[in-house]
Amino acid sequence: MHSSQKQSAPEYSLGHSEKELQRLRRQAAWYEPSTLRLFEQAGISEGMRVLDLGCGVGDVSFTARKLVGTSGEVLGIDRSEVAVAEAQKRAAAAGLRNVQFLASDLDNFRSEKKFDAVVGRLVLMYPPDPVATLRALLPSVTPHAIFAFQEAAYCVTAASYPEETLYSQMVKLFTEVMSATSNVRMGSDLFKTFIAAGLPAPQLHIEVFTGGTPDFPGFEVVAEIVRSLLPTIEKRGLASAAEIDVDTLAQRIRDDAISKHAICSWPGFVNAWTRLG
Repeated sequence: MHSSQKQSAPEYSLGHSEKELQRLRRQAAWYEPSTLRLFEQAGISEGMRVLDLGCGVGDVSFTARKLVGTSGEVLGIDRSEVAVAEAQKRAAAAGLRNVQFLASDLDNFRSEKKFDAVVGRLVLMYPPDPVATLRALLPSVTPHAIFAFQEAAYCVTAASYPEETLYSQMVKLFTEVMSATSNVRMGSDLFKTFIAAGLPAPQLHIEVFTGGTPDFPGFEVVAEIVRSLLPTIEKRGLASAAEIDVDTLAQRIRDDAISKHAICSWPGFVNAWTRLG
């Protein structure tokens, strides 16, 4: 592997605290069925060698491992050494010897051993130039490699119906904060990003996680994202910790939504996949 200097990505807005790593694991359990459907549609299968971009604590890599089996390989890369160390611990604890992790800047990663698929979830929203990120990987893949990515499109649907809910208010708050350091509409940009990177036009599918019952996972997910972003929210003067009262936020979001018979939606996930050759 070798590296070259490129424009650096902005700081990851959610940080890498232990609470944030725990949040990512809980959130991943909610996302996994959707991600697995994407990988199956894209054609990821037994024996393939898969590269997971922005692997975080490893959940997408573990999902890919379910499809490539014991004869395949998965390598997850992430620029956070803390997240990679956690992913390595989890792989070792599960006895997954063919799932490995590496701390690496995404744009500078190169591999002599080629990959049959490149995947990622909520990762292309962070690099300053996602087209360059994808294009830089072309020398490291096989001639018929699959590219499969899942990105959010916060503009696709209203957060709740009716819209006047605490849930909707908090989604708008963290969307505003995250938009300063990431492309919160990356899902809507996937089609043109693939093409600009020199990939064939992708197939597209959108999923919107929606619920109105007390067990809807979105209530906790929203509250925990706000928790991770709270220092930035306060720094920007958008709200104080006392106003948000994050320890009771999930329950208040839930109670408010239930009392209004609201349907709450998570930002739409756009799934995009294509194959070279």
